[in-house]
Amino acid sequence: MAGQLLYRIQDREGRGPWRPGFSAEWLELDSDRPLPVPITSELANFHSLVKQAHQRRMHIGCAVRGLDGLAKWFLPSELAKLRELGFRLVRCSTCEILAETPNQVLFASKAPLARLPRVSWPSLELLEAA
Repeated sequence: MAGQLLYRIQDREGRGPWRPGFSAEWLELDSDRPLPVPITSELANFHSLVKQAHQRRMHIGCAVRGLDGLAKWFLPSELAKLRELGFRLVRCSTCEILAETPNQVLFASKAPLARLPRVSWPSLELLEAA
């Protein structure tokens, strides 16, 4: 896994799209694909890691490794919808990795997440092949 770029999808304020009441606006609920479990379910020490990072005045987020990581969480049509809604693809490769699971990476950043560098959206063909 190591070596692949870390990506995150977020709005201009640095918030990701997985939010109560908002996910239904872009998530294809009729899809039969299984979604990965939330990181809070994968990491028993999630709250401790976040608390320690906050004590160091770090900003916390989740990211994925590479295009195949994006494909685990988002269908190409969902990514297109998020892009229409103003979401951005950002690179988190310079951030500190706090923990990693097979599905995602918990990271910390000294700068607010809204300042993470934007990258170009990959083509839908690349995502479908991932």
